[in-house]
Amino acid sequence: MTDRMQECHSRGSAQDDEPNNGSAQDDEPNNYDECGNSNGICIDGGCPDNSQEIGMCDDYLFCCRRREE
Repeated sequence: MTDRMQECHSRGSAQDDEPNNGSAQDDEPNNYDECGNSNGICIDGGCPDNSQEIGMCDDYLFCCRRREE
């Protein structure tokens, strides 16, 4: 690896030290407000057959949205 490549590599890996803020899942709702804003509702224990899971409201509640048929 050349010095220039090492410099780029180390600059790019600086963000790896930051805590994961869930940005990898930004496309999925992960709380009550985001679920509601995505036309979903929070349901305990999983989504019914006529809906799809689109994320989580918290550790126990699934964010579900009715399937459009």
